[in-house]
Amino acid sequence: MHPLEPSDESMRSAMRRLASGVAIATFGSEAGPVGLTVSSFTSISLMPPIIMIALHRDSASAQSIEVGRPFAVHILSSADEALSVRFSEQTDWQEKTLGEEITFGRSGATIIAGPTTIIEGIVDTCHEVGTHRVLYGAVDQLHMSEHPPGSPLLYFDQNYRTLDRRH
Repeated sequence: MHPLEPSDESMRSAMRRLASGVAIATFGSEAGPVGLTVSSFTSISLMPPIIMIALHRDSASAQSIEVGRPFAVHILSSADEALSVRFSEQTDWQEKTLGEEITFGRSGATIIAGPTTIIEGIVDTCHEVGTHRVLYGAVDQLHMSEHPPGSPLLYFDQNYRTLDRRH
């Protein structure tokens, strides 16, 4: 091993070595719902329940998000890979949601019916940090199927991955 100075490329290379879960975040905006695939998402606090999402600040979705707007984070399983790919593309809402059942949560958040775990709430705080906009959301309601997903959808080294269950 040899030390490297942090640069755009060396940081990308280092972070590619961290497997992360994949989710789709949807937000209400003045222009209507927006959504994108995210891998920088985590729980910050259990009580009160707060989540954090980091979005590249130049993305159209990040620019349209405001404090007080509803959000939903859809935690994806391996069965949701095609949905993740659609939400990672720079297309309009209709193309991203084509064929998907859409409902609205208690907070007014836009809910995609397919994923088995959804966290909904209201954007509480936004901060600009480096190249990203970091959002903190107050969780209002959880939607979980009775049966957990078979395998989570992961992102590692620029590829989707899944976990094999070990006995």
